[in-house]
Amino acid sequence: MSTVVSASDVRAPSSLQELQVCQFSRLIADRTVGILPGVRNEVPSAAVALAARMHAPGLHIHTFYGELDPRSIRLRAVGGGLSPAAARRPHGLSDLFDLLHRREVDWAFYGGLQLDGYGNLNLVQAGDPSSGGFRGPGTAGGASQTVCNQHLFIWLHEHSPRVLVPEVTFAGVPGQRRIVAAGGTAGAPAGPIVTPLAVLRYDPVCEAMRLVSVHPGHDVGEVVRKTGFPLLTDGAGVTALPTAEELHILRTEVDPDGRLRST
Repeated sequence: MSTVVSASDVRAPSSLQELQVCQFSRLIADRTVGILPGVRNEVPSAAVALAARMHAPGLHIHTFYGELDPRSIRLRAVGGGLSPAAARRPHGLSDLFDLLHRREVDWAFYGGLQLDGYGNLNLVQAGDPSSGGFRGPGTAGGASQTVCNQHLFIWLHEHSPRVLVPEVTFAGVPGQRRIVAAGGTAGAPAGPIVTPLAVLRYDPVCEAMRLVSVHPGHDVGEVVRKTGFPLLTDGAGVTALPTAEELHILRTEVDPDGRLRST
């Protein structure tokens, strides 16, 4: 049963998640190969679906279930945007690792419990392990995904000192500095990182996190106060809002049930 989207729904101002989707979607180039996560995947799934409809019809998308047609992605009212039934060519998790190790992946998406100023990402545990702390979903091959050729896209649901920390508790997805220090070759740059307040990107020359832009309604001072590590702020701009065309496609084709506007 299709969902009818009213004219007022299409014209409504963009939500935070729609803004995040559009920031990532614009960076996904045509005829590239990417990997979508299996947990809390609404933002990355919608970003891929939007890119495929607007400027990148030749995308090749892999998930834990198999290869997926990005133009088939539609967010569900409950749950994410992916399901085993959507895979046009099923494969296993080990096949994803093979793709990564052969350097046949251009980009991947990750969320996390913690991120530090060097691009290290923690999906394993936050807090004191002796008192239980908070357990996450695990890395699911995060160390392998740092060998992506172009980008490691990171989206966060919270921008605060407890999430953006001086040093992560567990570096399940290592940042570039940690990889090089261990004798490896720097892989995909950490970023862009899109949070509820701003867009960040790791600067490999300065070896620090740079503030790229601040979302409308917020300012540099707020972002700095709510970040647990130093930020390079020179040249920071204002995050571009979604265009009318992007919102129309998102709301009528990708997310007609309004999942990206409900949280």
